[in-house]
Amino acid sequence: VRSRGVIMRETQAKGCYGAYSVWHRATLDRSNFSQCGFREAEFTGASLRGVNFKSAKLWAVNFTNADLAGARFDDASLQYGATFRGADLTDATFAGTDLSEVDFSGVKSIAGADFSGATRVEQAVGLFEANGADDAEW
Repeated sequence: VRSRGVIMRETQAKGCYGAYSVWHRATLDRSNFSQCGFREAEFTGASLRGVNFKSAKLWAVNFTNADLAGARFDDASLQYGATFRGADLTDATFAGTDLSEVDFSGVKSIAGADFSGATRVEQAVGLFEANGADDAEW
């Protein structure tokens, strides 16, 4: 799948497979992508507010400049260098998620985000220096 600017709010796609898909500037707010596989997918500049990525495989996924406010990454697999550069992660949750090698450099905000159940947070790139780190839950 290669899309630019597509609008698909509240999509119910639990267990889907979207490896290598491109969702450039897509609007997918409040969608359910729990248990989906998005290996090396690109969500650059996408609006993903309140999206559920619970238990999803997000290997090397690119979320650069995405709006992920309120998104759920609980128990998600973010291996192989997933990147959130420039993304808004305000109020996002990462309970049970391994954050080693995940790139948070230059994120817009992590204010209100919940990292309290995340593992290997010390191995995440740029997480503790991110905007809003003082207002995140650790």
